[in-house]
Amino acid sequence: MRYSFKRDDVVLECELDYYPAEVGSTENGLQLEPNYAEYVELISVQHKGIEMIGFLADYVVRDIEKEALEARHEW
Repeated sequence: MRYSFKRDDVVLECELDYYPAEVGSTENGLQLEPNYAEYVELISVQHKGIEMIGFLADYVVRDIEKEALEARHEW
C-alpha cells in the first residue's frame, strides 16, 4: 500500500505491506492460538526519488506506520 507522509514542508512517499487481523482457533471455548491485530510494515520511503528508510529514526517509522493504518480505516 502507498501512503504520503507529510510533516511541515516535507513529503515522504511510503510503501507499506498490510497484514490483516487474524483470529486464532478455539476449541470448546478455549483459545488454542493467539489473535493478531492488523498492522502495516514500512518497506520503502522516498523523498525526491531518494531512498530514505535507513536514515529514519525508529519513532518516525512508528509514526508513519500508525498514520498509514489509521488512513486505511478512513477509506
